[in-house]
Order: sequence, then C-alpha cells, then structure tokens
Amino acid sequence: MIALYIDGYRKPVTFSVGAAGITLGRVHSSLKRAYAHIPLDEYNAYDRGVSRLHVRIGGPFGEHFEIEDLNSTNGTFLNGKVLARGRLYPLRHGDELVLGALRMCVYFVPDSED
Repeated sequence: MIALYIDGYRKPVTFSVGAAGITLGRVHSSLKRAYAHIPLDEYNAYDRGVSRLHVRIGGPFGEHFEIEDLNSTNGTFLNGKVLARGRLYPLRHGDELVLGALRMCVYFVPDSED
C-alpha cells in the first residue's frame, strides 16, 4: 500500500496498486466524473496545476514502484528533478513527489497495517 502525505494535510491518501497500475489526477469539472483512479480535487488540485490524468503508478517491483508522467500540463517532479513524459522512473519509500505545484511525500505501508 502507498500513503501520500500531502503538504498542509494531516490525513494521508492511501491506496493499493493493482496489476494495471493506478492513476492520480482530478475530476473533470464539466463531466462531473473522475478520470483518475485517485482524484486529488479536495487538495486544491486544479489551482495547483494537477492534470486530470497526471501520473500512473505501477508495481511493486521489488523494493520500489514505478511512476510515469502522463503528458501532464504542469509537470511532475521526483525529489526535485523533472520527469520526462511517458518514461518510467523508480518510486521509492520516502520520495518527495510534486504534481504541478501539489507537493507530497511517498511512504510504503505493508498492506496488513491499514
């Protein structure tokens, strides 16, 4: 399970990653439905530049997951470095992840420790 601790919020966003991976983004305002598996709207995602389909996370692969920027408008940063669109990068426990301007820290939690 992954826990994302978003800057300015106490409760983490937690989710498990299935075989097909999982996407992070926001709800399309005109259609009122989520494109992303994990919508981040309640964290001011629109104003912080999060795309509807911002990133995909896949895995796990041993000690890490993989993250891919899905052609986001405002970019994805992993530990301060911009991710090239469409390329896979290792996502590790303790990494800092920024979607547009939405900053969060990534932690891996064993599934039995909800």
